[in-house]
Amino acid sequence: PTTETGMENVLIEGCFLNYASLGISGGGQHTDVMMRRNVIINSYSEGSHQQGLYGANISLYLEGNIFDHDGWFMKQIDGGNEAAMGQATMFNHSTYLSNCHYAWMHGNCFLRSSSIGSKFTANSKDGIDTIKASNILIENNYYLDGEIGISAGGNTDFNLGHRWEHMYILNNFIDRPGESQHTGRTL
Repeated sequence: PTTETGMENVLIEGCFLNYASLGISGGGQHTDVMMRRNVIINSYSEGSHQQGLYGANISLYLEGNIFDHDGWFMKQIDGGNEAAMGQATMFNHSTYLSNCHYAWMHGNCFLRSSSIGSKFTANSKDGIDTIKASNILIENNYYLDGEIGISAGGNTDFNLGHRWEHMYILNNFIDRPGESQHTGRTL
């Protein structure tokens, strides 16, 4: 499912998505989205960035889900970031959450991601850094392979203040990061 408008009080539970070109994606203001015990695997695109789950401006509860082999169909051929034929790129991840508030990720498995298992960004605008992500708890998750287990940063930072508030990353297990080098990079 995908939407550009906001949703609230959404439950996605017990679903199996295999080879879904959009996975689960939303760019509107989403509040109180709960995803439990889903399996999202082999989500990729042959011409654009792709995640198993993408959400911007979202409050999310993510528990007991399995994300496997998301963001890619085949390894990067020439070591660049070419998405043709579903190649792994540094822009594709299992989950990508941008400017989210109130997110809890607990007891999930992120396996063989194209690049990052759980990517979080907090992007500022208009030359001013403000809190763009807050109240995030990432705990008791399992990350296998992929280049990076958890990334919390942002592409836009003016070095003028904080963009994150109350973010906790606790008791996660990151197993063999970078082992398969899906994008051809060594990190």
